[in-house]
Amino acid sequence: MSPFVARISRTCVASVPKFARCCSPWSSIGHDPFLEIQSACSKLADPAERFAAVTRLVLLRAADDPIWGWLIVALSAEEATLNDDLRGYPRPDLRAGEAAGRFRYESEASATDLVVGTMRAGLRALLQERREAHYAQALCRMLLLALGINRIEANRISALPLPNVQGDSSKRPARVAHLGNVRARSRKLGGAP
Repeated sequence: MSPFVARISRTCVASVPKFARCCSPWSSIGHDPFLEIQSACSKLADPAERFAAVTRLVLLRAADDPIWGWLIVALSAEEATLNDDLRGYPRPDLRAGEAAGRFRYESEASATDLVVGTMRAGLRALLQERREAHYAQALCRMLLLALGINRIEANRISALPLPNVQGDSSKRPARVAHLGNVRARSRKLGGAP
């Protein structure tokens, strides 16, 4: 991404919370930013596998489309911009996983906070800093472990092939590492990070 585009992206995303107080930010992105991802993953019967696929695909989509990634970070930052679509992630899969005996947690609110907070931090790290190609898989594995999945099963689930999403790119893992290289070169040239 060119330094000019990066500056404009940050400026636009920084103004989203103010805009959201008087208008619907979803109108510009088709309402639910996770709709394509959740639709592709809905075919997975196991709630732990579905949760893992959604988690990895969100991170990979942000690596492919940093503006989309920053929009998700911005919209999940404040109560004023948080709508039911973002509040809903990841509750349905957490509930289904607990009911199926796959996830173990004491409080749904704390499990939701764990996942949403980790995903926001992961998105920020992915968008601001260099991350290795397997970052999405590693972060997903850590979340599965935290939700009570044993290590062998968490390794297996986090390495499963991902469902195809409309507009999917087979080069996504390479893009994650490439994103950091582009930012490093931009900084050397005097561009904004």
